[in-house]
Amino acid sequence: MFYKNESFEFQQKYIDSLCIVGSLSNLFSDSKVPYLYYRIAEKIFCSSFNANDLSRGDIALDASKSKFKDGSDLSDTVYLPLYGKDKKVSEKSSLNQWNASGRERHPNEIYIPIPAKVHRYSPNFFPQRDKPFNLHLPNGGVLNVKVCQDNSKALMSNPNKALGKWLLRDVLGLKEGELLTYEKLQIIGIDSIRLDKIDNENFKINFVSSGSFEEYLTLYED
Repeated sequence: MFYKNESFEFQQKYIDSLCIVGSLSNLFSDSKVPYLYYRIAEKIFCSSFNANDLSRGDIALDASKSKFKDGSDLSDTVYLPLYGKDKKVSEKSSLNQWNASGRERHPNEIYIPIPAKVHRYSPNFFPQRDKPFNLHLPNGGVLNVKVCQDNSKALMSNPNKALGKWLLRDVLGLKEGELLTYEKLQIIGIDSIRLDKIDNENFKINFVSSGSFEEYLTLYED
């Protein structure tokens, strides 16, 4: 929960630093999967969040920072999973909607699922169904998106393929026609996204580490 209680600025600094170091690993390996030596990752974490580096100490913690939390700082933030029930990514919906039957679909056609619990815990977070708003990407781009489908269970872009192009190709590195699986998300180390509400027409999106959505739910369910 350390990560999620920090400001968006610090989180972005941490992610950007990891991406830079991870990209450099390709210079020394033929693997497409970035490699981060754990000591480097610890140093990046502490530097990004101004935390105390305890990784060399004989204790169970790698970092510490004085901060007690009650969930109040999440009133303008929600987390969404990139997977469905039983930690599976459906082969014909959500991130693999392009693979659904019934009509010809664009290979980048996807939506990010919005679980009913998110609407229940944060009922006023999203705009009304089918009302467009701006989604600001970590790379500086902006997508026109909206929540749609029954029970406002989906976050989609207009055009629909724009979100899929960014998420499936640019971020996750999947080839057209390649199914996304939970196992692939685990290899990458992310299985959720964080949305920060700037105002009713502008939101920020960022990726978070595996398990973040489940930890987010505990703030409301414990």
